[in-house]
Amino acid sequence: MSTLAEQINKYAHQYKRHGGKRNRQQQVMRIIKFLDWIEAQGQVNSLNQLGKRHVILYWKHTRDLSKQTRYGYWLAISILWNWIDKPDKPPVPFNNNNNNNNNNNNNNK
Repeated sequence: MSTLAEQINKYAHQYKRHGGKRNRQQQVMRIIKFLDWIEAQGQVNSLNQLGKRHVILYWKHTRDLSKQTRYGYWLAISILWNWIDKPDKPPVPFNNNNNNNNNNNNNNK
């Protein structure tokens, strides 16, 4: 487990104790995957250093995931944002460029 993931243990433990267990476990795993990826980039050593830029980079990295999966990750990152008292919400995943091009081509026909 990464250093960032270890820093959320106290939040994750409390979060998993209440509500739907499977869903909450899945959300925590998504948070950990996000934090592991961020830490692998070598830019962040503390949860306080996380910002919108890191989330946007993650969306660029996960372009190949489905819209529904990326939305699930956004919900998980929103939970993390709440835990670390970040203002506002994290950036939402943007559409895959390939999907936009296909939609534009269909509209032009």
